[in-house]
Amino acid sequence: MTIRPALRPGAVLLRRDATHLQIGTSPGFVLRDRPGLFSVLRLLDGIRDVRRIADLTATHLTEFDGNVPAIINELMAAGLVFDARNWDFPADPRLVGEARSASLTGSPPARLHHRAEFGLRLSTDKASTELARTTVAILARAGISTTAGDQTHLAVMLSNGEPGRQRFQEAMESGIDHVRVVVEEDRIRIGPLVRPGITPCINCHDLHRTDWDNAWPALMTQFGASTAFGSPPALCATTLHVAAATIAAEVLAHCDDTAGETTGQCLVVGPHYLDHQSWPVSFHPNCSCTLLAAA
Repeated sequence: MTIRPALRPGAVLLRRDATHLQIGTSPGFVLRDRPGLFSVLRLLDGIRDVRRIADLTATHLTEFDGNVPAIINELMAAGLVFDARNWDFPADPRLVGEARSASLTGSPPARLHHRAEFGLRLSTDKASTELARTTVAILARAGISTTAGDQTHLAVMLSNGEPGRQRFQEAMESGIDHVRVVVEEDRIRIGPLVRPGITPCINCHDLHRTDWDNAWPALMTQFGASTAFGSPPALCATTLHVAAATIAAEVLAHCDDTAGETTGQCLVVGPHYLDHQSWPVSFHPNCSCTLLAAA
């Protein structure tokens, strides 16, 4: 066996009572103890391979009479031990934590390799700069960086107040996936995330809004105008960070080719960081993007 066994990430090894051990406390996993087992489990650090652990056990832990490879296999089947080789990202150490998390959730850590090639383009204005900066910091820890290159897999468009619609139209015409993020007053509205020809677009959203708010087209002509005459948004620190984490989660879902919460939906975070609202955005029959969807 060439695996490098490691105990469940973040779980401590404890002695529960005279006859039992426990791995972790959330809520924890109880094992029946036997002579030398505690010391053997302490060798499962993700650095040594099975052969090395077996050799050390035979040499220094003579009180242990069990079969080391068999016990490791049993613990791996129970989800208490993992192969640390899956956490090796020498070219990008940021991904080690992501790989450990993926192991616990049952996802293959190998899928993280593609994050370095993900093209993320982020645009912002003065009032949304701090939100953008916080989002970028979260994504950097997950292995995704913004790009200034030509290859864009997702454009995140942040603005203070509703932005002008031309940028979304340009993204649609270029076939670039994009997501709208609007900072307004004391909350942040995220979505919908648009995949041209596949999911409802911003124009679908606007047409649905016009169906019940006949002044919306008049308001749209003023979107993107300078907001210098107004005061800055009133975002508290916790709401800003929760919104940044939500945006980052949507980017990661898109990168990992899974459905995020803003696919066909708008999310609102705020004013309190625990306040969340959402509503669906469906294709509008009068929007031309439905033709792309049918093509």
